[in-house]
Amino acid sequence: MSRKLLIALTADGRVGRSIVVPDIVRPVPGAFIGLERDLSVQLAVVAYSGTPVTAVDLLKRFWRSTARQPAESAFPVLEEFVEQLARIPIGTVVSINYEAGHIVLLKEASAPPSDRRPKLP
Repeated sequence: MSRKLLIALTADGRVGRSIVVPDIVRPVPGAFIGLERDLSVQLAVVAYSGTPVTAVDLLKRFWRSTARQPAESAFPVLEEFVEQLARIPIGTVVSINYEAGHIVLLKEASAPPSDRRPKLP
């Protein structure tokens, strides 16, 4: 159980709106998929969810929001994902890798890139 989720990063490095999980439809090395939309991203940022999240919760949300069928190995992958997510600090940018049948969340940066330049007319 964790109180954290992953939020997709857009192509230009900004924090998006979609919650992402490891690709449980077709395990693609290095890809996350969106829970609500058919979205595939390489990077995501750890965010605070406010409520405890389990692998069962993520799987139920996936089934409610999409017609895609998860792979048979989806539940163990999501359990491992939630366990690893609980150990990563909020705000960390991560990627995913598959090693010997297991997922590994890799730290890519301590925080998403930010544009701190003043917005002058």
